[in-house]
Amino acid sequence: MNDRTPQESGARDMPPRIDARLLGLAADALAAVLPADATQAVRLFATPSPAWGKAAPADQQLGAWLRRYPSLGARDRRWLSDRVYDVLRHGRAYESFLEEGDRAESDGQSSASRERLLGLMRLSEALRAHADPEAAAYRQWLEQQPPAVRFSLPDWLWEGLVATHGEHAEALAATLLLPAAIEIRSNLLKGKATALQKKLAEAGVAADTVPEVPAALRVTGRPALTRLPLFENGWFELQDAGSQAIAECGAARRGERVIDFCAGAGGKTLALAARMRNQGQVLAFDTDEARLSRLGPRLKRAGVDIVTQMRLKDSTDARLARYQGWADLVLVDAPCSGSGTLRRHPDLKWRLQPQEVAHYRQLQRQIMAAAARLLRPGGRLVYATCSLLADENEAQMAWLAHRAGGALAAGGATGAASAAGAAVAAERAVDLTGSARAAAVGVAAEGVQATDPAWPAVSLQPVAQRYWLPQPEGGDVFFMASWTRA
Repeated sequence: MNDRTPQESGARDMPPRIDARLLGLAADALAAVLPADATQAVRLFATPSPAWGKAAPADQQLGAWLRRYPSLGARDRRWLSDRVYDVLRHGRAYESFLEEGDRAESDGQSSASRERLLGLMRLSEALRAHADPEAAAYRQWLEQQPPAVRFSLPDWLWEGLVATHGEHAEALAATLLLPAAIEIRSNLLKGKATALQKKLAEAGVAADTVPEVPAALRVTGRPALTRLPLFENGWFELQDAGSQAIAECGAARRGERVIDFCAGAGGKTLALAARMRNQGQVLAFDTDEARLSRLGPRLKRAGVDIVTQMRLKDSTDARLARYQGWADLVLVDAPCSGSGTLRRHPDLKWRLQPQEVAHYRQLQRQIMAAAARLLRPGGRLVYATCSLLADENEAQMAWLAHRAGGALAAGGATGAASAAGAAVAAERAVDLTGSARAAAVGVAAEGVQATDPAWPAVSLQPVAQRYWLPQPEGGDVFFMASWTRA
C-alpha cells in the first residue's frame, strides 16, 4: 500500500485545490463509517467483517461525523462525502490494486490502519483527477481482474448476479458502481410532470421526463430540492422512477380500496393516492412506527386525505381479519436485502451477509400469504422488491405460483419475454413473464418447507413480471410482479 505521508505525496496525488489536511480528513471520515475492527483488518472489503452488518448505515455515520466539523464549507463537505462514497463503491478493487503493487512503506509516524485509509483516499483522488500516473496504471490493472474484484462486489453477491442475470451481469454490475441520479415524482393532484418541469426550470433546476413513468422527472445535478417552495407546497416528492413504476404496476383507479401492506414512510402510498386522484380509500400498513409516522406530514403537504395509517404487530396481526376480501389492490413492497440500492447505499454490499437473504425469503412468503387474504375476487396483488437476486424475486414468484395455483410455466402466461439485461443499455421496464426466467420456474416446489406459511383458500393468476434496470444516469433497481385473484 502507498504509505507516503500526505506532505510527501500532496503534489503528486492531488490537484492543487485539495490540500493534505483535507485528504487526511477524508481518511478520518472513511474511518468513521467503518466498524472499529474493520479498520484494523488487513482487507477491509474482500471478506468484510460481520461487524459491518452491525454498523449504522454510512449516510448516518458520515452525517454524524460531518457535524463535528461545522467550520467546513459546503464545497469541502461535498468533496469529503464524494471521496468516502467512492471508496465504498470501489473499495475491493482499490485495496487489491494497492496491495498487489506492494506499496506498503511504513513512515513510522502513523498507524498501519490510518495509512491504509490514506492510501485508498489518495488513489480515489488520483482517479478522479485523471492526471496521476497511478490512475493509468490502475485502469490497466483493473481490466485484468476477475469480475468480483473489477466491480468491487463480495464473491457471493457477484455469483448471485450471474445466477440471476446471466450474460447481462457485468453490464448491470458496472452500472451499480455509478452514483444514482436524483429522481422525483410530480404530485398529479397539483399538476402533470411537464408542468412541474417548467416550474423547476423557473427556479433554476433542470429536469427531464423519464420514459414509461408519467409522473417521474430526473433532476440534473444535486440541487437542494427540499428547500424549494415547490416542495414545501407539495408539488413533488423525492422518489426513484423505479419505485414509481411499482405504484404504476398496480394500476390503482379512482374510488378503489387499496392497501399498501409495507408502506414504510409512504412514498408509494402517496403515489397510489395521487393516481387515484384522492378518491377512494388507501390503508397504509407497516410494523415500523417511526417510519410510518413520517407519512402524516407528507400527506398534509401533498393534499391527500384518503389514507388511513395502521401500525401492525406483524403479518399475523388479528386486526387484518376485518379486511379479508376487502381490497381491490394490495401492494407488497416486501422487506428484502436491498441489493438493488447499491448505487445510493454502496456500503450495503459490505454490510449484507448471504444468510440474510434466506431470512427475507421466509418473511416475504409470510407477508404474501397475509396479503392474499385481503384481496376481493378479481383484486390485484403487486409484489415488489429492491433486490437483484432471483432468490427474492423469480424464485419467490415460482413459489407463489405453486402455493396459489397460478399457472407460471415456461413460455409464460402473457406472451413472450425480453432479456432483463437489455434494460441496462436502455432504461425501460422489461417483461419477464415467460421463457426469460424459465429456470426459476423449475424451482416452483423447491424450498416449500413445513415452516412456510399456510396458504389461504385464494387462487392467484400471474399477469406480468419485470425488472426495472436503469441506464447509467438512472437510479435503483426494482423487481415487480402482478397477480389477479381468481
